[in-house]
Amino acid sequence: MRRAFFLTLPCILAPSDAFAIIGSGLRSRSTFSTSQLIDVTGAHVYVPAGPGDFRGPCPGLNAMANHNYIPHNGMVTWEQVLNGSLKSFGAGPGFDAGAISLATYGANLLAPPDFPFSIGEKPPAGILGGILAPPSGLTNTHNQFEVDASATRCDLYECGDAHTLQTPLLQTILDIYTADPDPAHKEAVIETHHANRIRHSIEKNPYFFFGPIELVIGSGAPPPYPCSFCQS
Repeated sequence: MRRAFFLTLPCILAPSDAFAIIGSGLRSRSTFSTSQLIDVTGAHVYVPAGPGDFRGPCPGLNAMANHNYIPHNGMVTWEQVLNGSLKSFGAGPGFDAGAISLATYGANLLAPPDFPFSIGEKPPAGILGGILAPPSGLTNTHNQFEVDASATRCDLYECGDAHTLQTPLLQTILDIYTADPDPAHKEAVIETHHANRIRHSIEKNPYFFFGPIELVIGSGAPPPYPCSFCQS
């Protein structure tokens, strides 16, 4: 299984338009091998979410839960997501640590690493009461897990919903790819879409916010995820 890459700090801090330039150095790395295929047999056969199972805005986490790489109920810890993504997507520890840190930040910034959180809606009170606050969820974590200028989600102050998949935005990505279907250019497709989303938010969202944390979450990490995860 091919190990995905994680953009380093200079790439993370680069302006959005710079990603097209960064991606140009990565295009020659596009390869595929059957060794990249994810095991979806036996213990990892697909099982849909049932009543009481949590699913949320991240398709990668949802897929891992549906295939039992993380707890099927969607209540997870930092360590479980790290181990699950290593076993399923084959992502490198640095890449995963960045992704999971974003998830933990989106769920509860002050929670310890072994404190469970939901990959979807916030769990009802009482699941883990006592001296600890109830676990949080990734859904509706605006400017934490999901930020303005998201690839496939609307800005909260533009349409009032920052977590539901917007199919027109997904179609936009597909249209960009259709215009340049070379698999070696997959990073450039995502980077072009990300830059367009930034421009759209600046123009249409009077409350558009893109602070230091959002820069790391929105520009440095999620844009390459589809390229790295979906190649497996």
